[in-house]
Amino acid sequence: MNEKDLVEDLSKISHESKICETCQQGKQTKLQFSKNQVWIVDQKLQPIHTYVCDPMKIESLNGNKYFFVFIDDCTRMCWVYFIKFE
Repeated sequence: MNEKDLVEDLSKISHESKICETCQQGKQTKLQFSKNQVWIVDQKLQPIHTYVCDPMKIESLNGNKYFFVFIDDCTRMCWVYFIKFE
């Protein structure tokens, strides 16, 4: 109505389309993970789970304070590597 001047003394309201990218990403939904999906591992070394230990209060005999643990999901083989931090 305002564009065609059909009403007198009508204030003009301009609508600027400012889209906040962060707001748009926050409104997006994610697909749910399938609850019935089972991960079947049939090859060695795929996948490998890794754990890094926090600094231990008591050092090992060689002065190590940290260690890595690698676990093969297929064979359940476990490797432990000790690390010195100086």
